[in-house]
Amino acid sequence: MNLSNKQKGILALIGLAFTYASFGFFTRYLSVSFGFFQQLYLRILAGLIIGFLIFGTSFDFQKLKKITRTEWLLLIFRAAAYYLLGAALFNKAVLLTKI
Repeated sequence: MNLSNKQKGILALIGLAFTYASFGFFTRYLSVSFGFFQQLYLRILAGLIIGFLIFGTSFDFQKLKKITRTEWLLLIFRAAAYYLLGAALFNKAVLLTKI
């Protein structure tokens, strides 16, 4: 199947919209048996697994050795800010809103 970049982009956007729309259902379903932070850990683990399945062959670990100290600090700060503020608040907002 030969798809153009435009068609691939459209399919990716449809998949992203479906995933984002179903987030509320998954969060509410998981809240019955998992705690707040356990849901976040499961979501991050699922993202890592899916990311390595999709991009695993093109990922080069040798490039990580070339990153400077300030770039590592920036990456750590952004990851912590996303995790503590973005993901946690989004998860809590989904639990508080009515669907």
